[in-house]
Amino acid sequence: MKVNTLEVKVDRLEADVKGLSTKADALSRIEGKLDALTSSGVKLKQIWMLQVAGGSRSRLWPGASLDGQLAVGMALH
Repeated sequence: MKVNTLEVKVDRLEADVKGLSTKADALSRIEGKLDALTSSGVKLKQIWMLQVAGGSRSRLWPGASLDGQLAVGMALH
């Protein structure tokens, strides 16, 4: 899968969570959608970094690799 395709998916996820009221709701929504992508057979070859209101949280999804990693950031406002 190409990086450009993954970036588009991240942009869509960010747009989807902008209206949520709490950090926990936003993280839960994003993690659920990324889990749905991986369970549908999409192979994520990077670490996703979720940045929320000055803090950050990262998770290595199944099948992701630390070699040649690309950190994809999302700022939630």
